[in-house]
Amino acid sequence: MRLTSRLTTTLAVLAAAFALAVGPAAASGISVAVAPLPPAAASEPVPEAASPHAETPKAAIAPAAVAPAYEAGCPEKPAPGFYTCYSLHRINNRPHVAAATHAGYTPANLTAAYGLPSGTAGAGQTVYVIDAFGYPNAESDLQTYRNYYHLPACTSANGCFKKINQRGGSSGFPPYDDGWAAETALDLDMVSAVCPKCKITLIEADDNGDNLFLAVAKANSMGAKYVSMSWGGQETGDEAYYDSTFFNRTGVVYSASSGDNGYLGGNSYPATSKNALSIGGTSLVPDNSVPRRWTESTWAGTGSSCSGDEPKQKWQLIIAPSVCRNRAGNDISAVSDPNTGVAVYQRGSPYGDWSVSGGTSAAAPIIAAVYALAGPPAAGDHPVSYLYARTGALNDVTGGNNGVCTSSQLCTGAAGWDGPTGLGTPRGISAFIKPSRVVVLTNAGNRAASVGNSVSVQFSATVAPLTTLTYTAAGLPAGLAISSTGKVTGSPSTPGVSTVRVTATASAGPAAASSIYFSWTVGTAGTFTSVDATRILDTRNGLGANPVIVPAGAAVNLQVLGAGVVPASGVSGVVLNVTVTQPGNAGYVTVYPGGTAKPTTSNLNYLKGQTVPNLVFAPVGADGKVRLYTSATAHLIADVSGYYLGGTPTNAGAFGSLTPKRILDTRHGIGAPMAEVPDTGTVPLAVLGRGGVPAVNVSAVVLNLTATGAAANGFVTAYPHGQDEPRASTLNFAAGRTVPNLVVVAVGTGGIVDLAVHLGGGTSLVADVMGYFVGPVADGTVAGTFHPLTPTRVLDSRNGTGGASSPLNGGDSVQVFLTPPNGPLPTTGVSAVVLNVLVVKPTGTGYITAYSDASQQPTASNLNFVRGQTVANLVVVPVGPDGGIDLTFDGSGSVDLVADVAGYFYG
Repeated sequence: MRLTSRLTTTLAVLAAAFALAVGPAAASGISVAVAPLPPAAASEPVPEAASPHAETPKAAIAPAAVAPAYEAGCPEKPAPGFYTCYSLHRINNRPHVAAATHAGYTPANLTAAYGLPSGTAGAGQTVYVIDAFGYPNAESDLQTYRNYYHLPACTSANGCFKKINQRGGSSGFPPYDDGWAAETALDLDMVSAVCPKCKITLIEADDNGDNLFLAVAKANSMGAKYVSMSWGGQETGDEAYYDSTFFNRTGVVYSASSGDNGYLGGNSYPATSKNALSIGGTSLVPDNSVPRRWTESTWAGTGSSCSGDEPKQKWQLIIAPSVCRNRAGNDISAVSDPNTGVAVYQRGSPYGDWSVSGGTSAAAPIIAAVYALAGPPAAGDHPVSYLYARTGALNDVTGGNNGVCTSSQLCTGAAGWDGPTGLGTPRGISAFIKPSRVVVLTNAGNRAASVGNSVSVQFSATVAPLTTLTYTAAGLPAGLAISSTGKVTGSPSTPGVSTVRVTATASAGPAAASSIYFSWTVGTAGTFTSVDATRILDTRNGLGANPVIVPAGAAVNLQVLGAGVVPASGVSGVVLNVTVTQPGNAGYVTVYPGGTAKPTTSNLNYLKGQTVPNLVFAPVGADGKVRLYTSATAHLIADVSGYYLGGTPTNAGAFGSLTPKRILDTRHGIGAPMAEVPDTGTVPLAVLGRGGVPAVNVSAVVLNLTATGAAANGFVTAYPHGQDEPRASTLNFAAGRTVPNLVVVAVGTGGIVDLAVHLGGGTSLVADVMGYFVGPVADGTVAGTFHPLTPTRVLDSRNGTGGASSPLNGGDSVQVFLTPPNGPLPTTGVSAVVLNVLVVKPTGTGYITAYSDASQQPTASNLNFVRGQTVANLVVVPVGPDGGIDLTFDGSGSVDLVADVAGYFYG
């Protein structure tokens, strides 16, 4: 066990995630060493030398004489209200760098890599480039680049090139800025490289604030069809205004860079605009071993995101809600990795007259120019939709990632759509032309099923103009088949995880199809899959429900199937950490299956103004939902930490989910005599055959245990009847308070569990049964089965148990190793652990988050507390490969932590 600073841990994760990307230091102008660039393919064309430059240009990138390094042209974090450019520049060609080489992909390279047309394509089309500040040599530098690569002249004299300010004037330009001038040179050169017959209009905004949008407005007023924007900034909540004011024209390509700081860089507007194209980045290398002769992978620095404000458009229905419920980025990508960068000319540039550049700033003008090659979009259309209608006409980019995220599809290159590369990269121009028929297949998300359990899943799509659709599937689990109308039926026969592609194809008229990709997990009924906690409900901000406080006596209908990491089918129950906050009065919360009557039980109790969490094993209703009822006005929060496969559980350790049923209430004589439990008193609670628990073959039960009406502070320990009471606590309560906690306890002799009360001065106990685990104790042969243990203390920072011997301060993490010699779990075969976590006498307010030590801290909480409150909560948390978990304290003051192991899941 070790006590670490969360900042140190976070920096280590960032460093690992972006070892080959542009991290925070690089984006601030600090050099970052990167690997040498690959040599050119021998068969690539080599243009002849041209007079403006004495060196012979290379067809592709040759290994540099010194280790390449690059830096950002603009600050990573501009001042509030301003935007940054997304260009990255190799610094080896600076005048003071010895043995500098002229390198970078050429127009011929890009044309070959993306299968682009030559001839007259793009003639008569104008690409508008929007950048900030002035660049006096824009026209002359552009001509040097075009002359060098034998591209047609594009000058103001021949009407091809125009430079104006944001008001449309041809004089009175803004002041020069090194970074933005280098950005502009990159943009102009990339438009020229991809569409040499295109005209170019450069609009220079007065600065890098909202004047950039006024420059876009000027382009709109001039009838622009293709607008390149290699810049952006964080979403602010004002996106709807900007969309309606500056990006409200249909039939226009608004091509926007997604950023150069990976997934953790966050959203970048205008790339997240519902009316723009979000452009990601790839690494592009020659490869004569494949027919294309080039290969691409995810560039680690590319941005990708799920917008916090922008709604999802209908063409993005192929992206499951569990991945992103809003507008997801990116849509498409192109070369951006400065390791495999492009050649750029700018006389007097701080990076050398000829430099190698990259960043998603390179990709945005490339994509805008490809659209120009394809011809103008139709009025009334959103051109981004064309790509989703012709995904088969793009280069699908798989492999690599740009960071760590809850839904891997947002940060990992995958078949079909993924966040870093979108739908892929250009393969010719057919995907950029208005389709005559559009098919959109809706993706509900990943699926799950139990071996031998019948499956019936209907897929649906829309098509316009209307015609019949035929459905096919590849990769379905054994035992399942799809009909031509899109219904999957059968009974899966073999455990495992399959990557499935379902395609809906128009059966008449022009060829049109839509495909979705998802995983289908097949396992044993009642087995558990643990995940790092993922928030799926927060009524404070509208996640999973309306953004309003829940009225007294009302319930939230929470969709759990397909939410977060929960599969869209095949799940019988979920494990939720439910938190109530800002309650208007004292009350309680009851969680129960959707579509059923509310039971006479409770899952957590609260006082006015109190923030209280509790773990819940919640059965899922036939409608795929659970209901969360609150007796008083309150905000409700729920984090999912795992799910159970549906079907009748038969294997040892499999879980049987039950609608909550009260089996103990010492206030009314249910399950025990009607009397308060005294200090050191023990209640023997019979559980077999009660509340839906089978009468035989049960290894453990799940109880929601509540203490109420205590005269003094105390605690309860739950353990198997017939065994010695362990040194552990299950429920800690305070005088006069009603306090619940979830309990997983092995069933002892005679089908009884013992509830031992310590202190309290007399208290009442209530227990609601939530489910059971099939017995006998699992032997560790089936993944997802539960192994109950006699509660064992593995952490106590008050006395050094587990290695921590002092309280945690805000921001600290304690790492707990649960395998020998430190803990009771086996050295192998553990996927998740069940812990009772206790905070003792905190000096401030905060919360605890439990998660695998092999992953990043999730945006969720397991245990909330206020100053002086000793409180416990059960947690289910994935275990890292080293047998470790992390417990992180966020808040003020300090707190002691105690943890007792109640069991583990095999995996």
